[in-house]
Amino acid sequence: MNKINIVVGFDQREAVAYHVFCQSVLQKASAPVQFLPLMSKSIPGYKECHGDGSNAFTYTRFLSPWLMDYKGWRKTAV
Repeated sequence: MNKINIVVGFDQREAVAYHVFCQSVLQKASAPVQFLPLMSKSIPGYKECHGDGSNAFTYTRFLSPWLMDYKGWRKTAV
């Protein structure tokens, strides 16, 4: 059975929310799950330089395909 990879934004100030989310997913999952906590400071060579007041995950979430080596589930139009 294939595992489900889930990229999740992580902020130490919101650690409880991260863990609640993971627990909820684990309780409902129908396949093995792997979580990848996403923190911009943990990505080598990545530097956030936007000054628009957005949060840390506004831009880093778009790195998910790259982090998964462009492999995995995606919905395609029929």
